Amino acid sequence: MFCFNRKKEVRISEEQWEQFLSDQESIYIKATENLKNEQKEMYTHWSSHIEELLQIHQKKQDNVTDAVEDLLDEWNDHNQIAEEYKKQLMEEKEHNQQFLSLIHLLITQNQLLQKEITKYTKENQQQEAWKQQLELFEQQTQKVMAQCQLQLFGSFGDLVDGSYHQVLEALDTDDATMHSRIAKIHESGILYQGKIIKKATITAYK
Repeated sequence: MFCFNRKKEVRISEEQWEQFLSDQESIYIKATENLKNEQKEMYTHWSSHIEELLQIHQKKQDNVTDAVEDLLDEWNDHNQIAEEYKKQLMEEKEHNQQFLSLIHLLITQNQLLQKEITKYTKENQQQEAWKQQLELFEQQTQKVMAQCQLQLFGSFGDLVDGSYHQVLEALDTDDATMHSRIAKIHESGILYQGKIIKKATITAYK
């Protein structure tokens, strides 16, 4: 029962106060339970969302890992092919060197043979017949060499070049136009595909 005193203060009974506290406690407990339920639902939602994100991230990472592994496998295959190709090039280079050494030997021997045959024909009065044979042989040799991208160089009167010529002897000359020019070819130089594989050995005028 409510009653008002002279100061207009509200007074409640002890039972009403206890009921009020009980009601407040019930409201607090209910609100707490609701908050807990909301937090639990939110946690469950975020956990599910995070798990989904983790799965997506893991899938992307697996895809990247697979791509990297495929790239490494492809790179290893390319390296293996490159090594095999390099080995083939080295073998081909070695064969070319052997081939050029053989050509050099044959050309040198041919030049020596021509000199000896020339001396022989002069001594035996058969110069014309042997000269024709030598010219024919020279034409055939030049044709085959051209097909093999081989070329002889070095001629009388050519200007001496240290890159192409190896000077064995130097001679004096009164002819001003022959200074630093070739006086005699001992062995012709050889070019293969435009590269020097043997310098010409010469006697040159000073």
